[in-house]
Amino acid sequence: MLLGLDVWAHRTAQAANAPLPSAPAFDAARVTHVQLSQGDARLRLHHTDAGWTVGPQALSGNAPAITALVGRLSTGVHPYSRADEGNLAQYGMTNAEDIRVIVYADDQPLTDIIVGRDAPGGGTFVRWANNPAVYRANILGRAGLSVLPDVWRP
Repeated sequence: MLLGLDVWAHRTAQAANAPLPSAPAFDAARVTHVQLSQGDARLRLHHTDAGWTVGPQALSGNAPAITALVGRLSTGVHPYSRADEGNLAQYGMTNAEDIRVIVYADDQPLTDIIVGRDAPGGGTFVRWANNPAVYRANILGRAGLSVLPDVWRP
């Protein structure tokens, strides 16, 4: 019995001291497009020689807003604490509510993060695909993301 408790305590301490996952920094100049998705809605922000375009119609994009998004994500996503594992709905991490952000250089993903609700007291709840753990990170916040094309238009 005591051996079992010792093993459990040792594994629990190891898990608590394990480094948090992060998305590495990348060169913003390499970005070719950003895909935002929420539920069945998908929006592509595409970088061309002439600037940024929005959606399949290649409508003119709001370059300062899109550049700010890419710039913020290019510094990497580094959570500062683990919030929970599972219980995704509590953090705005359901398919209908969360927003998945994938930043690409050509067809190579540079970062792929799922953003939930803003966290009480600051930060935003984030997670990675195929990982039920939810973390708090200082990223742009939920208000800085949308799959609605008009948000990214001038």
